[in-house]
Amino acid sequence: MKKVLLDSDVIIDILRGFKETMKKVEELFEENELYISGITEMEIFAGKDMEKEEKRKKIVEMISKFKKVNPTNEIFRLAGDFRRRYNISIPDCLIAATAYSIGAILFTKNVHDFRKIEEIKILHV
Repeated sequence: MKKVLLDSDVIIDILRGFKETMKKVEELFEENELYISGITEMEIFAGKDMEKEEKRKKIVEMISKFKKVNPTNEIFRLAGDFRRRYNISIPDCLIAATAYSIGAILFTKNVHDFRKIEEIKILHV
């Protein structure tokens, strides 16, 4: 069984009801362990809709289906290395470092930035 870390953009697509992304995630669930980063959870809860209690409950329920990996000191250091080497955003570096640290493939729509990071494998929508 492979590990797959879902990027924030994938979770946002699910929340928006994008059928293609939802179908792919369902397929991944069949044969893989699916993870999200604590950074993804933070990015989701930073949205303006999160002020609505009903919406928050729905999202908490949805993301609870995935295993969550919170950043460790190792992940923070690796993210710093990625930032210095590849000059992509700090949240993306943290997500990439999380995928690398658990030996996961990163499932993302943001292939442009993540493909710069040679240390990780990418699966795109």
